[in-house]
Amino acid sequence: MSMMTYSLSAILLLAAPWLLVDAQLTYPNCDPSWSWSFNSINQSPCAVAAYLQSVCDNGVFTIPDLVLDDFSYVGPTGPGDSSDLCKCNTVVYSLMSACDACQGANWFSWNTWKHNCNNIDPPQTFSHTIPQGTRVQEWAFIDVTKEGIWDPVLSYQLGNRVEIIPGEPATMTSLPAPTTTSTSVPGLSSSQAQYLASKGNTSDRARKIGAIVGGVLSGVALVAAAVALFLWRARVKRRRVTRKAAEIIFANRALPMQEKVSKGKDQEEPHDVVSEAT
Repeated sequence: MSMMTYSLSAILLLAAPWLLVDAQLTYPNCDPSWSWSFNSINQSPCAVAAYLQSVCDNGVFTIPDLVLDDFSYVGPTGPGDSSDLCKCNTVVYSLMSACDACQGANWFSWNTWKHNCNNIDPPQTFSHTIPQGTRVQEWAFIDVTKEGIWDPVLSYQLGNRVEIIPGEPATMTSLPAPTTTSTSVPGLSSSQAQYLASKGNTSDRARKIGAIVGGVLSGVALVAAAVALFLWRARVKRRRVTRKAAEIIFANRALPMQEKVSKGKDQEEPHDVVSEAT
């Protein structure tokens, strides 16, 4: 699926009844099937993302609705966005990706999102304190740099047992074990699942391929070693057989050769006597 983009910093907002307004924040609604991604006060990823990005914009922020098919949100695009740490971090990226997904759209990779960022927060960190009125879901702190893209399966499995509340430093580098091993994510469409499967970290795929190739090469090396050992043992066995056969042959031929020499001498003597008589 091709994806067009919305800039979050420079866009003409189209008035639409499905946009939600919270104080000076405007953001789209999510499909109810994605309620697992909401925080404990029933705010969608779109709402939480608007709150966090408003910290760098005097408490005002608008996330437009994806009114057209094949549209998705993109990271910082303009000169004023390149140093905006409210956007250039994995937490907001994950929330905005979920905001894409809950509207039925695909989402960009982390590398695409941060492409125009001059400064980037460390993974799993939002460098500002959480503003009043919201809480940040636990799954938003997954380290997306490992997979290269926000993964709704991992997010759903992790759940939302722990949240970052207003006034707290927004970092969570040590996450607990997932609450479920389910790979079926409520709200995730088959096309979104296929899109996710086609993306991800190239180096991670290379490591998996490398592991497969390494296993194959190890197997080949093992077979080669076994063949070499077999050939060596066969060669040693042939040498032993050849040596034994030679010993038998030489032992059997030693006496007959002496007899033939003796008989040859006996046959010459009568011949000499006849010659002298003549």
